Amino acid sequence: VRDRREVRTLLLLLLFPVTASAGPKALLDHALKSTKDARSSFTQVRIDALGATTIQGALEYRKPRRMRFDWRGKVPATAWVNRDTVWYFQPGQKQVITSRASAGGAPPALFLEESVAVLEKTYKVTEEGTNGLVLTPLRPGAFRKFALTLDPRTGWPTRLVLLAADGGSTRLDFRAFTVNKGVSSARLTPSWPKGTTVVDL
Repeated sequence: VRDRREVRTLLLLLLFPVTASAGPKALLDHALKSTKDARSSFTQVRIDALGATTIQGALEYRKPRRMRFDWRGKVPATAWVNRDTVWYFQPGQKQVITSRASAGGAPPALFLEESVAVLEKTYKVTEEGTNGLVLTPLRPGAFRKFALTLDPRTGWPTRLVLLAADGGSTRLDFRAFTVNKGVSSARLTPSWPKGTTVVDL
């Protein structure tokens, strides 16, 4: 029978298996390995030659490599990811564009992989400070690098910045992630109204 100090130590290890002193790689690795599904909402700021555009969105994820992005506002859109296939639906244009995510030089799920080791098959992953990671694609593509800022308590990103090869950038500021509460398969299955045009890239 364990004494009270041993029980308390065990509980602390279970509740906080990665401490704040762990490096960013270890923080993200623990978050990814311990997650079956996750969801979050975000604010997205896109900067290009025309200036800055801010929209609101939501992300849902289910291991392995199934995702859904929803963007709200004047030009709503939904994107589904299943492994390496992406469906991008624009209801205003009644059009779905399908493509291969890896063709853009990055994995389909961005930072949402099964572990940091899986990310390192496609990125050079570099720690930056106490809670930052820079992911540089090993192959040239549409993006030069991705910068993640991690919550030191949970290991989940609070911010993702994508720097494009053309000089533009996209920043996603995430609200707290809800983890392992269930994301239905139906939410991650592409669907659109009858009469929608499907374009394969």
